[in-house]
Amino acid sequence: MSNQIASKDNRDNAQTSIIGASAVESVTTFAEIAQKWIHTRNADTSLAVSTRRSNECVVTKWMIPAFGHMAISTITGGDIEQFLSRLRRQLTSDTVAIYYRMLRMIVRQAIQRGWYRGPNPLERCNPLPMRAPSLVEALTVDEARRLLGELSGQLRYKVGLALHTGLRWGEIHGLSWDDLTIDSAPWTLTVRRNYNGRPKNEASTATIPLSRDAVSVGWLRCSPRFWVYRCSFDARSTSTGRCRS
Repeated sequence: MSNQIASKDNRDNAQTSIIGASAVESVTTFAEIAQKWIHTRNADTSLAVSTRRSNECVVTKWMIPAFGHMAISTITGGDIEQFLSRLRRQLTSDTVAIYYRMLRMIVRQAIQRGWYRGPNPLERCNPLPMRAPSLVEALTVDEARRLLGELSGQLRYKVGLALHTGLRWGEIHGLSWDDLTIDSAPWTLTVRRNYNGRPKNEASTATIPLSRDAVSVGWLRCSPRFWVYRCSFDARSTSTGRCRS
């Protein structure tokens, strides 16, 4: 008798588990797992702030409006193709491929983390191919000089520094006087942070020698508020430059 009761309890438990799993599968919407994914990404301090912000923007602007109201198990290949078609009308093919790869990542991680139990509607869809990186055509020396000749003020100093050092825009905004070394020739800039307080990646941390042309452009951030002032440097002096507004 006790064996029969135990067997019945096991069957009831199994049925409850099946019903529970079915409920998770049927009612879990894409918006729910997308918000959990964003929360997880934002808590990951190994990711650059710019990456986390970009991920959240893509999900909230493109993916949730397309799939947010839908239960994941009901998303079809046709739904995904309509989503990609909308992206292709406004974005480059490489950007579309990146966003689609992110979409696949969100659903895959939702299954791995137990946020959703059910079939992956994207597992039968192939990743979109990305084009090989195109060759970047740099400005000639004459073109760079003419560009600087058309600029003035803060923008000229920033663009001039970028042209002569190859620094990213965010890295330029993250510079401070402590990053400048003038104890010996050539003077150097040490890139330690981005505009948001950290480098884009490990390869971004580097010490860059400054040419005479790089120094003569007249730059360097002298204020913690990203204000750029024209700086006058005495090449014969080992003191820091004197800032002039």
